[in-house]
Amino acid sequence: MLRSFMKDLISYIPAQVLPGFIAFLSVLVFTRLIPPGDYGNYTLVMATVTIFTSISGWVGMGVIRFYVPFKESGKERDFKAGVTYLCLLTVSTVGVAFCLALMMLTQRLEPQLGLLMRIGVVIFIARAVSDVLCQFLRVQYRLGWFSAYKTWEAGGTLLLGLLLVQGLGTGVKGLLWGAAIASLLAVVPLWRQLLGDVRLEINQSAFWRLAREVAAYSLPLVAGNLAAWVLSLGDRYVLAVLRSSYEVGIYAAAYSIAEKSILMLSTLFMLASGQLMVEIWETRGKAAAGTLLMSVMRAYLILCLPAVAGLAALSKLAMDMLTGAEYAAGYRVLPWVAAGAFFLGFQQRFQAALVLKKKTVPIMVSLLMAGLLNILLNLIFVPRYGYIAAAIITLVCYAVLAGFMAVLSRREFTWHFPWGSLARSALASSIMAAAVYPIGQWLTRSLLVNLGAGITVGIGVYIFVLYVTGELRPAEKQKIAQLFNKKVLLVVNGMARGWFR
Repeated sequence: MLRSFMKDLISYIPAQVLPGFIAFLSVLVFTRLIPPGDYGNYTLVMATVTIFTSISGWVGMGVIRFYVPFKESGKERDFKAGVTYLCLLTVSTVGVAFCLALMMLTQRLEPQLGLLMRIGVVIFIARAVSDVLCQFLRVQYRLGWFSAYKTWEAGGTLLLGLLLVQGLGTGVKGLLWGAAIASLLAVVPLWRQLLGDVRLEINQSAFWRLAREVAAYSLPLVAGNLAAWVLSLGDRYVLAVLRSSYEVGIYAAAYSIAEKSILMLSTLFMLASGQLMVEIWETRGKAAAGTLLMSVMRAYLILCLPAVAGLAALSKLAMDMLTGAEYAAGYRVLPWVAAGAFFLGFQQRFQAALVLKKKTVPIMVSLLMAGLLNILLNLIFVPRYGYIAAAIITLVCYAVLAGFMAVLSRREFTWHFPWGSLARSALASSIMAAAVYPIGQWLTRSLLVNLGAGITVGIGVYIFVLYVTGELRPAEKQKIAQLFNKKVLLVVNGMARGWFR
């Protein structure tokens, strides 16, 4: 069971690491191509696309939860046909709503932002359809295709956007058209691979039964996703209205670096454990699912806590390297947002227990409460303190959400939480951050050298403290020793060849 999780975790790494690296590269490139004000508008458009994509995401959620039962009952083709209808109907309806919202708000939006939002409609349509198709890739374990799509979505957006901005001088419009074209180009091959052989013939009563079942499960999660959107993106709108798009740009660049660093890891855990958790629950029962949840949580703590601590210690260095000079002041945001992203991934582990029991309403309520708290605090503090207040509020609200989810989850499904691993990982991360901070600040004048040295020392110190405190299991110690010996042997052999050449 744990071996299956680790296998899936490794399989999903290309789908997260490559797009994650490209996302960092995008921040580096975009913040040097356009000023903070334009980057702020770009962020607002992509945030709005995320809102409408979240609304249409109920269909994809149904694929994750119901594909296995339908397949095992021999109704896979009917399920695919029903989902196809639901997808097309939903995307069409939400797309019209997007257009109507733009028409109603035309007079209130800046002319440039209104034009950019129209490009956002195209991005929404392509990504909403692609997201549903990607859920089929996940449940069918076609992880190569999944990784290829995620890499193309990030890389194609960067390459096409760069081509349009540099080659045609289109400015921020080119970045958005790059995202739209990249997403549209991906839809056709995905559709042919997954739904090309599906006949759009389905019994009407069976279709509406499927729609009701998926809606009963997914719609509370959609409401929850919208609240999650408020938590992660709502502060951009508050900043835009009460401060300026310039501040939105600085905040969004820093937020993107911090969030993508940690969410790359937490999303990896969610992708690897989500479908496996459902299968274990359906086939092996509650006890086996609880054991898997504990193992996943332990792995999450061991990998993500040091990432947060390391990013906090190297925040100024990371911001100087990855953004243009106008954005450098945003480094103060990184530690707060990274810690908030950690709590977002943390609560997903507890949320999984509620999802398994199809108790999605408590998830919705928790997210709504945290989202409303986020908006309230932003309205109170952002006008006076600006984007640093928005960053601190992000951490507070994600921590509150994690508390809600832990309490509600354990009422439905009790499993053993790895408190010892939490304590030892937190201790090791603190020691690592203390060791890394001076390296990032004063080691050399080269940002790249300081970053490389900081990461190398940080990994070494963290593993050493875990080893000393007894957190690492015998098999884990053996793997680390084998890897260390292999690296040392490579270095020694290389030095020997150099000496005797």
